[in-house]
Amino acid sequence: MKKIINKDMVFDYIIITIGAFMSSLAIIVFIKPMQIPLSGITGIAVVINYLTGFPAGVINAVLNIPLVIIGYKSFGRVLMFRTMYTVLATSVFLDVLPNFLVVYKGDILISLFFGGVIGGIGGGLVFLRGSTGGGLDIISKLLTRRSTMPMGTMIMIMNAFIIAFSAFIYGNVESALYAVILTYVSSNVVNSILTGTDVSNGAFIVTGKPEEMSKAIIKELHRGVTALSATGMYTHSEKTVLMCAVRRHETILLKRLIAETDPDSFMLLSNVQEVLGRGFKQYESDLGKHH
Repeated sequence: MKKIINKDMVFDYIIITIGAFMSSLAIIVFIKPMQIPLSGITGIAVVINYLTGFPAGVINAVLNIPLVIIGYKSFGRVLMFRTMYTVLATSVFLDVLPNFLVVYKGDILISLFFGGVIGGIGGGLVFLRGSTGGGLDIISKLLTRRSTMPMGTMIMIMNAFIIAFSAFIYGNVESALYAVILTYVSSNVVNSILTGTDVSNGAFIVTGKPEEMSKAIIKELHRGVTALSATGMYTHSEKTVLMCAVRRHETILLKRLIAETDPDSFMLLSNVQEVLGRGFKQYESDLGKHH
């Protein structure tokens, strides 16, 4: 019989649990006490809790679980099981943690920073292990199948309505602006966790001296170089395009090498969010595994 549970799967759910805990902690300690609007279904749950006093975790589960069930056929068993677990874990933490934690009611900028960072780490850990927070992600994916509107735009519009509604309920228009800052901080933290903070540079060098240029880069920077054949459409002459990746602090030396080796060369230098392979970030052994 095929093993249903293995150590990789257990590890994934442990990380998802930690992520759900951190997201809930950020809401309870830093965000909710300062009445900063939240996006997504959780934001709706927090506002309903504010209006009625009904437990936010229970509301979050009640609103999310039907969406997860609807999304089961569309998005697959693995993703929806993990999403269901994330929703339930977050809901439990939202209602249990207030009994053990002391809320922060000091400077709102401190709340925005720590709420955004801690919540972003929590969300990043959840996404990193192949899960989602449910809610708007599911709604937007279902709606984009019947609409030409991009999924990202649809999520942004729905979140804008939720934030505006929350700010209206709290009676503080300024809080909507704080919500934008919070979203910006948390989304950048999520991106850093998913792709890493070690941003590198990708270089495309059009040169008439590919051998000399390649040797200089390999010798001085110890970076691999790939040569691509190309044709200059202005002169219709054969050219070679060298492609390589370097770390950000190595770009100055790369520019100097290019200027010294072939001053007539042409280079495109761009930020690369993530580089995988020898000399850079290594491929994780569990990439692509789903349980």
